[in-house]
Amino acid sequence: MEENTGLLDGLNNAINYLAEPSIIHWLSLWYGDWVLGVFNDSVAINYPVSALMITLASLNIVALAALLIVLAFTGGKSLLAGLVTADIASGNSKFLPLRLLIAFSLLMPTSAGIEAMKDYNVSISNVQLNTMRVIVGGGAIADWLWMQSTRALFQFNIGGASPIRNTIERSNSFARAFTCNYLYHKTIGASNGEQLFYYLSGRENVPSFDSLQGADSLSDITLPNEGALPSFLRIRLGGPNESCGTLTFQLQGDPKVEGDQKANMFSGTNDLVAEMQYLMRREANTVLLSTMQPYAEFAQRYYDAFSTVSVKTLYESKKVEVAGEPFAPEAVNVGSLQSSVSTIKDKVNASGDALIYLTQQLAYNQQSISQRSLSVFGEHFGTSENGGKVPETSISDRIFNSYLSGYISAGAFWSFYQDFSALAYDAERYANGFSVTLSNMNDGGELCKGSLFSWFSSSSVDGIEFACETTGHLTIGFDWVIEVSKQKAAMKQMANTISTPDRDYEVDVALWSGFYSIGQGETSTGLGVWSSIVVWLIEMVWKGMEWANLNGSSGSLIGSHEQDRLSLLSGDDNLLFNLTGQNSPYIFLTQVGEGMRDISFLMHLINGSIQAYVDTGLSVAKNTSNSVTQTVPFVSAPIAFAIELPFQMMRNIWGWFGQGLKTLVSVLSTTSLILVYGLPSIPVIGWTMVLAGLFFTFFAAMAAVPFAAVLLGIPKGEGLFAPDTERVLSLVYGIFIRQPLTVVGFIGSMYMGYTSMSLFNLIWFTTFFSKLDGLGLLDSTLAIIFIFLGYGVGLFFIALYSFRITTMTVDTVGLWFSSVLVGGAFGNNENEIQSSTQAIQNLSSKLDEFASAKEQSPSGSQSNSNPNGRLQSGMNA
Repeated sequence: MEENTGLLDGLNNAINYLAEPSIIHWLSLWYGDWVLGVFNDSVAINYPVSALMITLASLNIVALAALLIVLAFTGGKSLLAGLVTADIASGNSKFLPLRLLIAFSLLMPTSAGIEAMKDYNVSISNVQLNTMRVIVGGGAIADWLWMQSTRALFQFNIGGASPIRNTIERSNSFARAFTCNYLYHKTIGASNGEQLFYYLSGRENVPSFDSLQGADSLSDITLPNEGALPSFLRIRLGGPNESCGTLTFQLQGDPKVEGDQKANMFSGTNDLVAEMQYLMRREANTVLLSTMQPYAEFAQRYYDAFSTVSVKTLYESKKVEVAGEPFAPEAVNVGSLQSSVSTIKDKVNASGDALIYLTQQLAYNQQSISQRSLSVFGEHFGTSENGGKVPETSISDRIFNSYLSGYISAGAFWSFYQDFSALAYDAERYANGFSVTLSNMNDGGELCKGSLFSWFSSSSVDGIEFACETTGHLTIGFDWVIEVSKQKAAMKQMANTISTPDRDYEVDVALWSGFYSIGQGETSTGLGVWSSIVVWLIEMVWKGMEWANLNGSSGSLIGSHEQDRLSLLSGDDNLLFNLTGQNSPYIFLTQVGEGMRDISFLMHLINGSIQAYVDTGLSVAKNTSNSVTQTVPFVSAPIAFAIELPFQMMRNIWGWFGQGLKTLVSVLSTTSLILVYGLPSIPVIGWTMVLAGLFFTFFAAMAAVPFAAVLLGIPKGEGLFAPDTERVLSLVYGIFIRQPLTVVGFIGSMYMGYTSMSLFNLIWFTTFFSKLDGLGLLDSTLAIIFIFLGYGVGLFFIALYSFRITTMTVDTVGLWFSSVLVGGAFGNNENEIQSSTQAIQNLSSKLDEFASAKEQSPSGSQSNSNPNGRLQSGMNA
């Protein structure tokens, strides 16, 4: 059996970080360059020690003096108390000489930084050197754990793969459009010398984009590569005039093109984000284009199956009796495209199976886009100066090597991850929004013209008219096949696995059966009419916030700079009902803050403009009334009053509204400043404080460990080590484990933020949105204002709490661990004291019994001889 060496390999990888952990530079600032050589003998040391290290080294002298004082005190007390008491006071410590040897050896000087410290007559002790090794070792383990965790985050993301989408409606639209394209080609296009597909490829407003190209297979069509400029690929279905529909692939420009001065390394994070989005979107378009190939095959097989079947015959197959047999959904080619069958019933069932297969194939290919888009980290190739393609460091390596080389940089990584996580899901969301623009297939103007084939004969079935057999099959016939697929899904006639180019997926049959039972992806909020109107208004305000964004495409301090803004409430990609753990509360709140800031600016501008208009109008009215007064003095008063009254009223009314508007602008501005600029500072300030706490712990440990010799040299307890020595062990081990625990807490805080937003969505909106239906105008308005205001406030505090998980994890786990280590795994101090007390009591009891026996022995013998004596005396008498 092959031996699993994963743990040993992991330990070996962690040891490799000992030479130069990320914390080593900062430790050298505190203690000098001697710390660089604790695990690396080849490092250059220019400034061996610092003033702080000389001070800490001086503590060794203090600890040595303290140890001698303790020994003198305990030894003198023992001599004064006598031999028996001395033995008891020492706790019967037969290891005391060995303890003293270890204690003095801990304070012995080392060669670390000795040349720079000899003028001060101090040196770094063994215990301080080994404590520094523990600190550096903990930093190395933390760096290894950091690289493990962050690379895994980039690979899997917090929310994992995107959820399985209900792709029924979109997939059926693709199938109908490609079927239409093939029917058009077979009945009209081929006879006119047309090719199966036509497409436009390139940049818009460029002459090459207007050059229509043809292809006989979808595999002959490739995505354009137009360098730094955005480009499009539009596939026309139904001939050059796109009689059936259009597929449009949108591609972003490559920010990293030949001749770019930043070809080897981008200078800023914005460039990295732009490159990431370009690569991920291109990967998504590549997957989508390949996913369309099965629909083209489905269309060909559909034509082969039904080209000799009239619409009327196909429509009547849905009735109870067909050729003497009742129609029933039966599995024919589950998990694949149509197979070759002969009867109409089998053809319909085969097509229904194929529609289910196409729907699931689209969904699972779409789900894989998140992971496939992240794979571009290691697959990207750069461009050399002479134009040749050369392997280049992957994006992830550039990120880690330049910005995030160790756990010290976790505060910066927090912002990076907000960008890249959103971009990974942005690629899948882009794919989820990809659809076909269908033409009107009831119109026979394009699909039925100029034909001599039997497919072109206007008719009707059950009063449903169709222009020709082509349009009839695309509407009446295809709708019947879709209905059959729903019946088959309700009966769970579907495959257990679906194969994609990447892997095989296990199909959740119950989930898909539920998708088909609730409809083709249509959702409803279940709100009343007025509440639905208010929700629509809120959506418009949200879109208005995007429109009012004065930054344009420059983005915010956190979050994807090019991320498409999602809907708040509508669609399956909405923000406020998302329960997948894929949305960041920080990004959402920052976007809200941006919108609030820009809207407050616009409101301030509108208020100033209206106020200026009213003041100007009033001034003109006063001038006009003065002119009237001078011209017609007898009737001037009423006329002047009539002229000035509207503007006076407008000024008073707007003065009241303006005051409220100013207050609202002030509140929006203040809140937006907190969200846009305060929220991103939380991880920066918070992580700096976490590191400050770590360095204080290291400093306290370096100052405390010399006194371990004092604790070790105390003649207390019976074992090799004094009971209080465990506290030193806890301190040293604590500074080792604290750094990896900080990394674990940081990763946990990120998960907490994303997960808490999903939980908050579930609890908050489930609680309150169900109450909106049936409310009146005023109640609905106030309730929705409360819901969204409370949501923002609650999410803000959740974001604050989430980052606190970093320190809470260290404190909680560290406290639990220390309580076990100190007096647990190596013996409890209280139990040790109780054992010693019991031993003393037992020894005292034994001594009392021995002394009592000594006293009773002479008296007993006298008592026993006296009678004899009396007897002898009597006998003599």
